[in-house]
Amino acid sequence: MIERLAKKWLDYNYDNGDEHQYQFYRCDGCKGLVTWKTIRQGGCDCGLGRNLHPACLSLFEKFKLLFMPWMV
Repeated sequence: MIERLAKKWLDYNYDNGDEHQYQFYRCDGCKGLVTWKTIRQGGCDCGLGRNLHPACLSLFEKFKLLFMPWMV
């Protein structure tokens, strides 16, 4: 149940791609997290990297995504 609530919260705050796509990516240039909401607005703000790779989230990044959405 908690997992479903967390997924709904993440979908609401950060959007979601198609079912077969990852929800979070990492920028090659700045190594920052890129969400689908950011991708739909034009990609990463750093302007350094054009390639995105699926992100393996650290525990701190998961915490930020769930409890501090303004920091992502």
